[in-house]
Amino acid sequence: MVCSRQYRKHQRSGRSICFSFPRQDKCLCIGLQGCHSRAAFLLTAVLLGGLGGLDIRNFALTSPRKPQPLAEEGRRLLQLPQDFFGKGYDIVDLLARGISKKGEEGAPTKLSFMLDTGLTTSLLLPDKAQQLGLLEEGRFVAEKLLKTPKVVLENVEFSRIQIGPLRPFVMDFFQSRMGNGATIDGMLGMEFFERFAVDLGTDVRLYEADDGEKTAVMENMICLTTAPLPARLLGVNVCVPGNDACVKGVLDTGAAFSVLNWAAADVLLNVAEVDKDKMLQERGGVTSLDTSGKALLMPTIQANLELRGAGREPPGHWTPDPVEVAVGNIASFHQIFGDTAAPLALIGQDILTQRRTLLAATASVNTLCLLPAVSLHLIQLVRPTSNNLLDIL
Repeated sequence: MVCSRQYRKHQRSGRSICFSFPRQDKCLCIGLQGCHSRAAFLLTAVLLGGLGGLDIRNFALTSPRKPQPLAEEGRRLLQLPQDFFGKGYDIVDLLARGISKKGEEGAPTKLSFMLDTGLTTSLLLPDKAQQLGLLEEGRFVAEKLLKTPKVVLENVEFSRIQIGPLRPFVMDFFQSRMGNGATIDGMLGMEFFERFAVDLGTDVRLYEADDGEKTAVMENMICLTTAPLPARLLGVNVCVPGNDACVKGVLDTGAAFSVLNWAAADVLLNVAEVDKDKMLQERGGVTSLDTSGKALLMPTIQANLELRGAGREPPGHWTPDPVEVAVGNIASFHQIFGDTAAPLALIGQDILTQRRTLLAATASVNTLCLLPAVSLHLIQLVRPTSNNLLDIL
């Protein structure tokens, strides 16, 4: 997808995302002075706890004032039914104004959007676009390549601040069919994260995009430099601890679980596609879509992965808790990387929700930061009322 680069004066493009670690008696701090780069993305992790030899009171008195959020709302995670695989999606409520039949600005309409770093632009369901009056003659652009309308939401608010304009494609997506208790009207892609630093902890906080790096410095974060991927997505190296063999990975908050293609599973876990039937018999599997759009049954396997920076030195690294990953050549790899047999990984919500994360994007600094860990029971969980949920990415 191609996303418009028109932003307000205070908005810039770039990338940033953050995680956090539980409190410890000691913490490891890596200076961020070298993290100002227009060419590389940074993935930053925080270890908070005792800072040996550092007087926190003096630090607070002499340090710049911590950036304040522009907006703050309680975090909502869409919880998947127990018999489905992976972790839930982050949902935010927006107020959008469409166009009335008279051509005037319409009344505000509440919309629930899912946060998806695997998208360049945003998506909006056709019925919502119709409700907002955006599909009337002359009010949308028919995107020739995808043969789908692209509309403009000029007036969009999150917690009473303007986050628009948004330029979503109008199309259906499977996450919208999660049940009566979990309405999803659209998806917010990287065009949203390029405008604000988005803090996902017990609350959702939006900061000025440039304040993501400032927050990282003041929180003594560990940086993982990340490489730009096609469609302006976020790339890291995915490895196993103690092994120099790594594969290219993409960070995707729109994926409930993490996936390795068979080439990556061979490199990282020493399993081959000939083992598929045996793995399915032993552990069962999950379904997604293959490159032709057909259902793809994938085995799962326990994996202890490590995320390492893919950009400039020092790259940094973070080892999340072990997760059960799926193995298969899913359509997402083809959509992002094209027709390739290279080993590839997709890092989903099963890993990304392990820590409080702050994701932002600026032209000068592109950063993924890890902030203090939170207990997921403090986050509001949105429970679907229907079990008729497709277990796909």
